[in-house]
Amino acid sequence: MIRHAKEGIAHEKEAIKHLEEAIQGSDNAHAKEALEHAKESMKHAEESLSHAEEAQHHPAKKK
Repeated sequence: MIRHAKEGIAHEKEAIKHLEEAIQGSDNAHAKEALEHAKESMKHAEESLSHAEEAQHHPAKKK
């Protein structure tokens, strides 16, 4: 599951890079807004992955 999350994040980073290159020098406000949303979504995905990795290294104690 974590591997799939990492692969998804890598694909998102690549997509963001291409989007940044595509709108470079552009005044397209909608594209720039989409890019900002993509970056924010990416940040949340990375935080979720970090929490998942932490949980994997520190499993909950069984009662």
